[in-house]
Amino acid sequence: MVLFLHFVSAQELSDYESLVLNNFVDNSLFFDRSSGPFKIDEATITLSWFPRSDLHQEVLSLKTNPVSEFVDDNIVFSFNNPSVNGVSVTIESKIKTNSYFLPIHKKVPFPIETLEPELSEYLKPQEFVDVNEEIRELASKLSNNKDDLFEVVFAFSKWIEENIEYNLTTLTAEANQKSSWVLENGYGVCDEITSLFMSFCKSVGIPVRFVSGVAHTNLEMFENPWGGHGWAEVYFPNFGWIPFDVTYKQLGYLDATHIKFKDSFDSKDSSVDYSARGTGFNLRSGVLESKTEVDSKGDLKEPSISASVEVDESVIGFGSYNLLVLKIRNIKNFYVTDFIQIAPTENVKFFSTTKIPILLKPYETKELYFIIRVDDDLKSGFQYNFPIVAHFYGGEVKSFFEVKESGQLYDFEYFNKKIPSEDDGYSKDLSLDCYADKKSVYVQEQTMITCVLENLGSETLRWVKTCVDDVCYNNHLAPSEKKTLQFNKSFDSVSLKNLVVSCENNKLSKKSYLLISVIDEPKILIKNVLFPETISFKESGHITFDLEKDSFSTPKNLRVIIKHKFFEQSWDVKELSKKITFNLQIRGMDLNLNTNEFEILIYFENDKGLTFQKNEFFQIELNNLQIWEKAYVLMNKFTNFIESLIKNI
Repeated sequence: MVLFLHFVSAQELSDYESLVLNNFVDNSLFFDRSSGPFKIDEATITLSWFPRSDLHQEVLSLKTNPVSEFVDDNIVFSFNNPSVNGVSVTIESKIKTNSYFLPIHKKVPFPIETLEPELSEYLKPQEFVDVNEEIRELASKLSNNKDDLFEVVFAFSKWIEENIEYNLTTLTAEANQKSSWVLENGYGVCDEITSLFMSFCKSVGIPVRFVSGVAHTNLEMFENPWGGHGWAEVYFPNFGWIPFDVTYKQLGYLDATHIKFKDSFDSKDSSVDYSARGTGFNLRSGVLESKTEVDSKGDLKEPSISASVEVDESVIGFGSYNLLVLKIRNIKNFYVTDFIQIAPTENVKFFSTTKIPILLKPYETKELYFIIRVDDDLKSGFQYNFPIVAHFYGGEVKSFFEVKESGQLYDFEYFNKKIPSEDDGYSKDLSLDCYADKKSVYVQEQTMITCVLENLGSETLRWVKTCVDDVCYNNHLAPSEKKTLQFNKSFDSVSLKNLVVSCENNKLSKKSYLLISVIDEPKILIKNVLFPETISFKESGHITFDLEKDSFSTPKNLRVIIKHKFFEQSWDVKELSKKITFNLQIRGMDLNLNTNEFEILIYFENDKGLTFQKNEFFQIELNNLQIWEKAYVLMNKFTNFIESLIKNI
């Protein structure tokens, strides 16, 4: 008798190497009349949620209705005197998506000790991607004793797969929750699960960003198989941004049913903005909707691994335990991940999960172990042949074992002793709390690292070695004893440093991660200064220029001044994090005779309040003056002279 329950499924869209997809994004804006005169002069819809080309996808065509323009990576729809009933917009795209790993051929070291300064924004906690002590402690535990970045990120994904439930409740479906909430409650939807994964990464110094778009699902709980979806991209030095969709169990790659629309720092990020000018109305936004259709399919994917499944004992008795060994091998020359699922077999109980994400280095072979037990109430007089089937992306492997009444009986411990044990050395008995007195320092400026060690256990911890780089302390810690250690640290160059404090002896290991921004003094560039070289008495002109920062640190509390002998114009800017354009209108009648000297003068500060200065000069010639115009200018000059005397009295 063969007892066998097998998966049967039709070909899925996720099985294809590539897809050509048609996507439609629709949105509307309505004007609800309030009171008084009702008039709409103009309206604008700004969309940031639409497909863009990258390594995973190519936008073959994109058109909008009505016609729009691209502004700062957004699509902007502008309406003059729009209909009082409201306005609607559509973005129609054709995209070719691909399913493949971005090849990572070698180990990327962990921790990431030095990063480009511009990546600092991808390490900061956000409103929903938050980091508390519980998240920090768990991330440290999961990454302990690992020196391979892919292994660390995979460990975060695997823990979430095993411990956080995808649960589409009213609470999480309609109100996005923080990472800390998801960890505490143990469930969430795709955005929230991704947020927790991102929080793990940030807490150990791994840059990560949130990606939103659409993807396909065959889950029956969704009426529309194509819907909005969120996943993450992790930064791997020297390789770039690598996708990790923890919800879909696609780690290091995406299947071709994913369409990326945008990336952001947080899972809560606006995808559409509205504005309107007029009187007597309130704005009401429509639902941002997306529809996707399959245009064509590419080839079916080929497996990235080979596998075989074996049983430890080929014949066992009723009620006996047995051991399954699944051997898997990466047949590629780069890191791959897969998802192994053992098919359920009637009258067989598994003592561990049968759904396992796996990570394999180039050409690596691994073994997975499963202890099983057959029922002891099988019908007497029969000999049973039990099949075992393991599924993975693009393939499956099978094996069999016999069960008969006279067969040998094995207990659980007999097989448990055969499974190699794993110990990451992480100790709950040692508390390690570290902080820096300055999270931002200048080159060669010292910061003080303070670490508090505490023995939470009942036995003395001996020869505990605590190190920051090559500076170390050795200590014994009696039960409940605390020790405070301090390290002075400075850095030679501008960068983002992930400072690692290691604490270990021959039985335990623990780490703490501190992000230190090593910055330079703020600098400013004055660029694209445009002005009329000559101007007549009756003419008007414009002076325009751009300010950009020329340093990693951000200039703050700017006072921007255009100075002339007769007048000046000033602006106050809180900080110069991106390019700002300034514009000043001038009139010829307000200038001096002949050559007029102008100065652009900028005062700004660093993080510590120290003041810096930047300036630039240029000249404008006032020419072709009539006699009466010269007289006006001279009178203006005399008036300004008198006013300056009065000010100085």
